[in-house]
Amino acid sequence: MDPSPLDAPRLVPWPVGFLIFTLIALAFATSATAMYAIKGDPVPFYQVLYWTTCEWWLWAALAPVIFRLDRRYPLSRERWRRSLPVHLIAYVVVMLVHEVLYVLLERASGWTLQPMPPLGRQILIFVSKRAAFDLLVYSALVGLSCMANIYRRYQERELRASQLEGQLTRAQLEVLRSQLQPHFLFNTLNTISSLIHSDAVQAERVVSRLGDLLRLSLAHDGLHELRLREELEFLGHYVDIQRSRFRERLAVEVDVPPAVLEAAVPTFVLQPLVENAIRHGIEPREGPGRVRVRAERKGDRLVLEVADNGPGLPGHAGPGSNGNGRGIGLTNTRARLAQLYGAAQSITLANGADGGVVVRLEMPWRELPPHE
Repeated sequence: MDPSPLDAPRLVPWPVGFLIFTLIALAFATSATAMYAIKGDPVPFYQVLYWTTCEWWLWAALAPVIFRLDRRYPLSRERWRRSLPVHLIAYVVVMLVHEVLYVLLERASGWTLQPMPPLGRQILIFVSKRAAFDLLVYSALVGLSCMANIYRRYQERELRASQLEGQLTRAQLEVLRSQLQPHFLFNTLNTISSLIHSDAVQAERVVSRLGDLLRLSLAHDGLHELRLREELEFLGHYVDIQRSRFRERLAVEVDVPPAVLEAAVPTFVLQPLVENAIRHGIEPREGPGRVRVRAERKGDRLVLEVADNGPGLPGHAGPGSNGNGRGIGLTNTRARLAQLYGAAQSITLANGADGGVVVRLEMPWRELPPHE
């Protein structure tokens, strides 16, 4: 059951609703007391206040019934033909109940301005005198209920839209993440294929590392963010696989202070960036190459960088200039960052000051709670 007059439309808590009816009664009592005084027939304020509070507290008690009826028979554009007769009948019943109870309360007080007529006659007098005003009150309560129902439906639509947007975002992230796994597996299987005849021991080592990677991937299945510490663990297994292929030609440096290891990062965000650095910065070189992974906190931002000492970007893209990242790795990373952080993220691709390419990611700083 609705515990208060205004609970059904859910606009205000019931104490506030009761206070509103009380304030209306107080306003009517003040106005009526002044009117009697001006007419030269003063009436004590407490008597007038008794009459008005009886009237409006009765409306407060009847309001939940009206609200419930309006929710079942709304005067909407599609249903008003069916609902209007119901409300007309309800108005008559509510008016009669209100006036009968009011007359009984007035008679119980003994405060009357004129000789008290018989009960039935007094009820008829009040019904005929107050029918129009009671219709206005009933209509106002129905209108309040209609506005509350419209507001509630608006909130429900907003909630559904928010839920659908969240589901769409999660679905898009799953698609983006699923694109990485076949791409990574294809490249790793190529590495195993190239080693299996020339170096069976190394091929076996790569298969073992691949198994470790897949176990980590399954352990974080469905998560779109994880700790940087866990991301670096995944990256370490990937680098071991690549070292089996490039041997002494590949050096990977990780410069990550302990203070940022618990920072939240997109799941498997570093692996495609390091893979691009190896493919475009290390593979074309005849001699040894280096990939450096760096992370730092700058205020409320987390900065990740993956840099190589390869040939750099084509053209004249100097240090600090933006480049257009191509390929599934960078394209996917851009899309995932945009889905997770919106405009609060950025990714830039530029030539480094000492050659090579620097990929710089910025995102909001956040630490995952212990249970995630």
